[in-house]
Amino acid sequence: MQSWHSLSPVKVATELKTNLEQGLTAKEASSRYQQYGPNELKGEEGVPLWRKVLAQFQDFLVLILLAAGAVSFALGERTDALLIFLIVVVNAILGLVQEGRAEKALKALKQMAAPQAIVIRDGQTMTIPAKEIVPGDIVVLETGTVLPCDLRLTETASLKVDEAPLTGESVPVEKDAKSVLAEKVPLADRVNMAYMGTTVVYGRGQGIAVATGMNTEMGRIAGLLANAEEMSTPLQDRLNALGKVLGTVTLAICAIVFLTGIIKGEHTGTYLLEMFLVAVSLAVAAIPEGLPAVVTIVLALGMQRMVTKNAIVKKLHAVETLGSTTVNCTDKTGTLTQNKMAAVALWSGGKMYQVSGSAYTGDGSITLEEQPIDAGSVPELKLTLMAAALCNDAKVKDIDGQVELVGDPTEGALLGLAAKGGFSPDNLKQQLPRVAEVPFDSRRKLMSTIHPAPDDGFLVLTKGAPDIVLSRSKYLLLDGQEVALTPELAEEIKKQNTFLAQQALRVLALAYRRLPTLPSPTNIGAVEEDLVFL
Repeated sequence: MQSWHSLSPVKVATELKTNLEQGLTAKEASSRYQQYGPNELKGEEGVPLWRKVLAQFQDFLVLILLAAGAVSFALGERTDALLIFLIVVVNAILGLVQEGRAEKALKALKQMAAPQAIVIRDGQTMTIPAKEIVPGDIVVLETGTVLPCDLRLTETASLKVDEAPLTGESVPVEKDAKSVLAEKVPLADRVNMAYMGTTVVYGRGQGIAVATGMNTEMGRIAGLLANAEEMSTPLQDRLNALGKVLGTVTLAICAIVFLTGIIKGEHTGTYLLEMFLVAVSLAVAAIPEGLPAVVTIVLALGMQRMVTKNAIVKKLHAVETLGSTTVNCTDKTGTLTQNKMAAVALWSGGKMYQVSGSAYTGDGSITLEEQPIDAGSVPELKLTLMAAALCNDAKVKDIDGQVELVGDPTEGALLGLAAKGGFSPDNLKQQLPRVAEVPFDSRRKLMSTIHPAPDDGFLVLTKGAPDIVLSRSKYLLLDGQEVALTPELAEEIKKQNTFLAQQALRVLALAYRRLPTLPSPTNIGAVEEDLVFL
């Protein structure tokens, strides 16, 4: 694959014969679509029904049952034969139904989001189905955008991307389009690239589509999965072994019975036929006809139980594999965890508050020493929650009854914190709209927004790393009063920061500053000085 991260945006545009400003022409885009095909990942869809049915009859024990049924039918034991065939058919139907449900659930998940993408073609910005993107397209990125393909970024403005689906890294990665990297830089360190399946959680950007469909990094993973050798499960191995043992032992016993009858009995044709029927009846009786059906029913019940735990199992026999697993090596983010952040503690005004409830909504409460708190009656707590909601670019949406976050999970946790204190983030943003901002960047480790103050003037709200916010603070809001931030108070704040960090919590600090007038755009960075620590 081409090392696009080692080329400048201009060179990438030259290689792909596109224009950074105008994008592709509609004619060229159509031509490339015919050449490269739709921007989609190939799955296992389209497996014919006959192959699915045939797969239900591949277990050795089932094959023995079919053989026993055929012999019984040939010898006139129609009732026994029909019962055996009925058991085998019911077993196959159960397997097909359960696996069919899993496939439908997976298809429903894929169809929940009908992906769209914003591209520039013929100099015009337009929205198209993501599957129509072709290499060379100029793709526009906004907060909440799910990357439709692999991009070499050409523009970034405080752009941060959640790459957890691809790399497992739960912390959003800050991107830099100006970087030109060495060829052998690992995928997780390619700050000038953005990959299919990842999500923009902050800022905006633009990039050139360098790979689509199965040629993307996500496509390579899908290809590896599709080509992976399918191995039998431990249960299948044991059932096949049992079937072989039963078959061998049964045939041996039948042969012994038949030969013994011949040696000790008459040699007439009628007698030989009777002995043969006795041997066959013994063989049929020795085979546990109900075992495959019992196994299928037990696995189906296990599959249904896993569905209630939001786990979809495609293959019925895979249920038993999970039960036999002793060590599970898996990526944490999104697999063992939900990639959601929730506020659990809040230090403000010299007091440590406890926070409970869901991640991004108002379900939960803020308590002090296990007693509910009216946040609106505590000045420093009220201002802290207002800052958490207003100095924030995330949005919480209700989609079909499901709460979904658009933006950084950490900022989503701050929205939930404000809501638990009785403050609606949406209402606050309407009452105190943002009039200016100083976007976050990794050098300052700060983000500031400016809003009209409820009384007069303007209110600067700052959020960032605790040590940076503290170093820029001159005062502390304590019991509703702005008091000088003495070395003793600063040391107490550092102590609380260390205490929270040692509990494996991600710690952020909030501060504010009042301004009589709105600063000029050229001097807006100066607002992050002489802050009041919250």
